[in-house]
Amino acid sequence: MMKDKKIAIFMLTLITLLLLSENYFNVNLLWYAGIVFVWVTLLALGSIYIRFNFFMKSYCRGDTKKKQVALSFDDGPDNRFTPRILDVLKGHNVQAVFFVVGSRAAKHPELIERMHQEGHVIGNHSYSHGFFFDLLTFRKMVEDLQHTNNVIFQTIHKRMNMFRPPYGVTNPAVARTVKRLKLYSIGWSLKSGDTVNSNREDVLKRLNNKVRPGDLVLMHDNRQVVPEVLGAFIENLKQQQYCIVRPDKLLNLEAYEKDR
Repeated sequence: MMKDKKIAIFMLTLITLLLLSENYFNVNLLWYAGIVFVWVTLLALGSIYIRFNFFMKSYCRGDTKKKQVALSFDDGPDNRFTPRILDVLKGHNVQAVFFVVGSRAAKHPELIERMHQEGHVIGNHSYSHGFFFDLLTFRKMVEDLQHTNNVIFQTIHKRMNMFRPPYGVTNPAVARTVKRLKLYSIGWSLKSGDTVNSNREDVLKRLNNKVRPGDLVLMHDNRQVVPEVLGAFIENLKQQQYCIVRPDKLLNLEAYEKDR
């Protein structure tokens, strides 16, 4: 049973106990308000922080103490920065996962083909990456992810198993969709901060200082700072005796449907 259901049972039990106690005591309404407030707060935090595994299981880091890390890139492909990132990865013989937005992948099939040919994994990151993706109905959400899967299938002839929810937000509809499509929900354990800080030294310092064994690193291949720091970050990992493995290997998952 997932955490959201356990908390729902617990909170409803508390409310029931309060209702029953009204036969013996004068229960202040603030007690009910407090329970509802805590419940709503927990639901909000569970939605925002994918690593909490609140509504569904998400794979956020490798279960290892070995000095292994994996790299992931979101929101592309971007014809300005994705090729530069691919050049850096190829130069260092490193493979990563690219969680692509379907509408952007449809515009740049040559980048999807290059990712695949160079040994990278391609994951689903929704079709449009809308801000309100998590508010879509279950049917619309399923259609969105299937649309992206079809775009990628037309290029590399593989159906993706790995899905990263836009913004890392989860809820019951996302959980139901993931289950219906038999996808793996993928989070992260280390964010580069490249969406809020474009300073090369700041981003590189954050990555170098915070990286730990088993980390799945989140970066974005539509940000100019990423190709600027990626090579230096990889060099630092190698100097620290880290092995950079492909994310599906770190997480022990099958990347594509036909590989199951």
